[in-house]
Parts: sequence; C-alpha cells; structure tokens
Amino acid sequence: MATINRFEDSEIWQLSRELCKEIDHIITSANLKNNFKLNHQIDGSPG
Repeated sequence: MATINRFEDSEIWQLSRELCKEIDHIITSANLKNNFKLNHQIDGSPG
C-alpha cells in the first residue's frame, strides 16, 4: 500500500476534485448558473 503524506495525494480526494470540476462545467455550460435553488443545494452539499 502506498504511503500518503498529504490528503491531496489520496486517489479519492483527486477523484472528488475532478467531479467538482465536471459539475461546475455542467452548471456553466447548461446555463444553470441562474438556477439559484440548484446552486444553493450544490453549495450546501458536503464536499
């Protein structure tokens, strides 16, 4: 098993960052940035 010195080195953290980027891209490209209820739900979610 690999040694992890920083939490940023963990695979799960890196995958979660990729997911956040994809969600942000979807919101921006689908013109959902004015859907304030959706944005509030996403901002309030853990992560």
